[in-house]
Amino acid sequence: MAGAGGPGPGPGPGPGPGVPGGGAGLLVPGDQAGARLVAAMEAVDRVVGAFVEDIGRAVAKVRQEVAGEREASIAELQGAGAALAQGRAQLESDRAALQTEVEKQQHKLDEAFQELRAEKARLQLLQEDVERQARELRNAQAVKNEVERHMAQAAMYHAPLSMTMAATPLGAVGATPLPGGPLGAVGQRLHNGPAHSSGQGTGAEGVPSEPLGPNAEYLYAVGGLEKANSPLHTGEVWAKDSGAWRPLPTMSVRRGYCAVAGVRRGEAIYALGGNDGHNVMASCEEYNTLSGKWRPVADMSTDRMWHSAVTMGDNVLVVGGYDGSDYLSSVELFDPQGDSETDATLGKWAPLANMPTARSTCGVTSLNGTVYAVGGFCAPRYMSVVEAYDPRANSWWGVSPLLEPRRDLGVCAVNSLNLVVAVGGYNGAEVMGNVDGFDPRANKWQRMGAIGTPRQLLAVSSIGEVLYAIGGFDGVATSSMVEFLDMRMNRGGEMPSLLTPRLGLGIVTVGQ
Repeated sequence: MAGAGGPGPGPGPGPGPGVPGGGAGLLVPGDQAGARLVAAMEAVDRVVGAFVEDIGRAVAKVRQEVAGEREASIAELQGAGAALAQGRAQLESDRAALQTEVEKQQHKLDEAFQELRAEKARLQLLQEDVERQARELRNAQAVKNEVERHMAQAAMYHAPLSMTMAATPLGAVGATPLPGGPLGAVGQRLHNGPAHSSGQGTGAEGVPSEPLGPNAEYLYAVGGLEKANSPLHTGEVWAKDSGAWRPLPTMSVRRGYCAVAGVRRGEAIYALGGNDGHNVMASCEEYNTLSGKWRPVADMSTDRMWHSAVTMGDNVLVVGGYDGSDYLSSVELFDPQGDSETDATLGKWAPLANMPTARSTCGVTSLNGTVYAVGGFCAPRYMSVVEAYDPRANSWWGVSPLLEPRRDLGVCAVNSLNLVVAVGGYNGAEVMGNVDGFDPRANKWQRMGAIGTPRQLLAVSSIGEVLYAIGGFDGVATSSMVEFLDMRMNRGGEMPSLLTPRLGLGIVTVGQ
């Protein structure tokens, strides 16, 4: 039988819990380590708690200090902003005061500038008047010398001639510009005898102002510019028999880049449009070579500068140009005998068929009743186009173009050689001196020579077979040069210069 200490169900042998060696109340080594660990953890918790408290207090202190500094910074910024706003307001006030002072000074400067401009204009007019008087004195002396020479010659052969000339005061000859030329009328009177009472006009002091005699020939140079933005209201006339230039009475306005034409056998010369230094104009005026006076005539239908004009019988044909914004193809005819539709001003304008090609600075002339418009400019093209106009059919057509494009050229007809002649100009690269001739029968251009000094914006005219190239711009300065070229004899040279350098002028030949 099994005893009480044998195997069986129930707790096994060994010491009881918590009793070292199996005795009651004793701790084993593993439990001691756990207790120490618990104690250490509690100590760590206390340290961490204390550290956290310290950190919290430090953070709170830092936050408090940051908040204080932030408040101080905000207050400082607000103070700086207020100071800045105050400074800005002061600056605005100072700027407004400065602007007021600047405007005040600018107004004073503008007034002073206007006074200077007015004084400059007055001095310029005074200078022009002094120069005109000086030229008149020189011309008067030349006329006096020439008249005395003729009188001396006449006295040797025919005493009554001396008496005839003595009746004409020399002072009147010198003091009043003679529309017919400085010596032409007086010289012709000496050669041809006293003028008969055939209705011819007389100038001041009874001096004839109409070209007299079959060989009296004159060139009238009108308007233009002496230099950039300096348009002229003056003109001058050259008499072939004396070889001298003489000033004309001044026009009512300055006319740069105007067109000029003459009608009624040289009794009337028209200055048409142009630029007065500020505006493109449609206004026109007439110079009567008999009375020696300018008067206004009817305005063109549109403002024009850089346009061209040609005489058609007793009328004037105006072609192309520039109105200040557009290049023009329009053409209109002035009839001095027509009644103006707008006012009592002399003459009437009527539109004609437009040119096929709009352009400015072309040359225009008439040969055998046909009008030719030669070369020109329409931005950005330099043109070689040549178009012909039949006034009877009121229609245009193209003919053979120029040998090369050019603008600012001079064009005239040499009727005895049946030629249209183009002189000088500008081709976009250089100022030209070429002289080219167009024969309508062959419909062909050919090179015929050159002027001595290449020029653009010059005026060209002819007397017989002799070509005259007058004024213009030589690439450096405005020119007063006058050159001639005998187309038949193939020779040329210089003539007496213009009294005033001119570019963009108009020219009229009277007495051919």
